[in-house]
Amino acid sequence: YRFTMECADNELPVLPGGKAQYNVTITNRGNSDDSVILSLFPSDSELGWNWTAIKNIVFLNIGGADNVTVSVSAPLGAAAGIRKECRVRGTSQGNTSFWREVPLTAVVGTARALNVTGTPDHLDRAPGAPADFTIGVRNIGNIAEDVSLSSNPALAGWTIAFKSTGGASLNSFRLPPTEVQGVI
Repeated sequence: YRFTMECADNELPVLPGGKAQYNVTITNRGNSDDSVILSLFPSDSELGWNWTAIKNIVFLNIGGADNVTVSVSAPLGAAAGIRKECRVRGTSQGNTSFWREVPLTAVVGTARALNVTGTPDHLDRAPGAPADFTIGVRNIGNIAEDVSLSSNPALAGWTIAFKSTGGASLNSFRLPPTEVQGVI
């Protein structure tokens, strides 16, 4: 009883909240039909990471091969560059002391995303009267973002100032992932 296990692309990118799929090929190299039980061994059990195989047993005729899809899903807030590993082990049922493993690696890619909100969306004011709008900027990506604020140059005669919720002048700032900056 002998078999091989291979995965051509065993290191794949995955985005936060996304999924990567690996194609593992198991080939019977022995002189008897065999069935192979598959087990997954993630490097850790961090919350939000989920490794699954589409099937956990394959039946192989002499010289036969089968493909198994193994998927990993990353949590929504996964930081860019994080690497997670999982070993896929196949164990022969004809000879339970014979097994093979394939290592799989998921690398979290960069997700850039800002969410901008504003209230109120309009104000009726007399000429010269001040009007304050609150703008919220939230980084919903997984890397820090440099944010610059500007106004439309077509608004000639308008005085527009961006200030932090604390009152300091604020035209640009660095926003770490999952953080919010309020601007008026």
